[in-house]
This record gives sequence, structure tokens and C-alpha cells, in this order.
Amino acid sequence: MSFIRKHGVVLGGALFVLAAGWLFVQPEPKLQNKLDLSVIPMEYAGYYGRDIDITDVPIEEQLAPQAILFRDYEKGGDRPITLCLVYNYARRSRSFHDPHVCYPAQGFKLRQLPSRVINVGGMDVTAHVMIAEKNHQESMIVYWYMSGDKPLEERGGREGFLKAAVMSRLRRDLGVSNMVRVSTPILYGEETAFEQLHSFLKAYFPHIRKVRADVAQEPMPARRLWTSGPAGKAGVVLMLILPLALVAVSLAKPKESGSG
Repeated sequence: MSFIRKHGVVLGGALFVLAAGWLFVQPEPKLQNKLDLSVIPMEYAGYYGRDIDITDVPIEEQLAPQAILFRDYEKGGDRPITLCLVYNYARRSRSFHDPHVCYPAQGFKLRQLPSRVINVGGMDVTAHVMIAEKNHQESMIVYWYMSGDKPLEERGGREGFLKAAVMSRLRRDLGVSNMVRVSTPILYGEETAFEQLHSFLKAYFPHIRKVRADVAQEPMPARRLWTSGPAGKAGVVLMLILPLALVAVSLAKPKESGSG
């Protein structure tokens, strides 16, 4: 009894925090289906696609994504446009595949350009734009992040996009997020390369938005127990009351023994 009186506040407080943390934390949503990327056509609007072999690229091991699409598209005599989509489910992935990390890791030098607001498929998105240079060849890169089928809009540049994505995950209100990235070699000036990428995105972004995730959100443990019946209700009450009882016992003044 002396141990409880001496350490009951700390012990009871710790047990209460642990119990409340388990009972009232929203579980991570569960993905019910495998993401179907076949809705993104190989051929459309004069573009012809070819999947890029990424067998030797350790994206799967490094990022643990839910799905990846890595494909070159050609139209007429233009240089290919590379489409890269990386889908991450809830908090199971370890990276957002930030181009500011992956390109330098491959030996590219990056030059950041001002972000551009572009309209793709009837939706305005704020896209990051940058130039990647390697072996005297420059390529233009345009990318942004998505939450579900909507873009993550956040001020503050690249860090803002990542912050919005991370905060969405911490709140667990995000089912599937993804990065949309397109790139092409610069042959006739930066603006021409940008317009080529913009034209491609206007044609293909509506198809990208068709990738759907069936996400199920389970109830909090407290609600699940409470609705399970009398035993569950008792369990919730005991997990919360017993730690508080320890605190109360610790704080109670011991009875003075009578003299006589």
C-alpha cells in the first residue's frame, strides 16, 4: 500500500494516458483494393506509351510504394515525355519520392524555376518546375502532389507541399497520396518544353484522376468496445477508472490512528 501511496500519481497517470491513447486514437484506414493503373492509357490523343523497365532501380525497396507507373510517351517527332506516378497508401511508405532528392542522387544538377499555376482537366494546380542537367543535356521537370484526386495546395514552395502531405498522414485523414511528375529533354527552349508537358498533362491528367482507392476507416477501439455489448462497456470504463483510482488513493491523506 505504501508503494501505491508513494508512486500512485505517476503510475496512475501513465496508465491513464496509455489507456486513453489506445482507446481514442483513430486507426489507420485500410486499403480494400489494389490500385488499378490500367485506366491510364498507353495510347491517347496521339501519344504512344512504352513502360520503362525499373527492375534495377531500387524504388520498391527504398520507398515501399503502393503502386508505380514509369512510362515514356512519344507524339510525332517530339522527344519523349516521361510520366512518373508514385502512389503511397496512408503511412505505410517511407518517402514521397521528392525529385530534389532522387535527381541529385543520379548525378543531376537542379535549377529551381518559379512555380506555375496550370489548368489540367478543368482543375487548377500549382506545379513545381525545375531544370535537371547532366552531361550537358537539360530536361524540364514539372510535378506536384495529390491527396486522393485533389492536389495538395500549400504555400511555401516545395517544403509546403511536403508539410501538407506529412500533416495529412499524421491526422490519418489521407487514404492514398501520389506524386505526379512529367519530364522531357529541352531542345527548343524552356518555354517550348513547358508547353509540351502542359499539353500532355491536359490530355492525361483526367485519366490519372480515375485511379481510385477503396479505403475503409475502422472505428476507434473505444467505440468498437462500447458497441460490442455490456462486457465491452465495462472494459472501457475499467481502463479509464482504475488508473484514476490509483491517483486518488495516492493523493488521499492517510487516517490518523487514535491515541489511548
